[in-house]
Amino acid sequence: MAMEDLSADGVLIHMLLGKLKPGDIPADVRDASIRKMVDLYFRPIR
Repeated sequence: MAMEDLSADGVLIHMLLGKLKPGDIPADVRDASIRKMVDLYFRPIR
């Protein structure tokens, strides 16, 4: 896992924000996707 390889104790997730263009994934879908990945793949704060 990347966090162990780097001796890291956290991850910064930077979600791009701004005006959407035709064909872009809506912000609410991107937000929900990131939250789901965090819930499934990252350990809770200790």
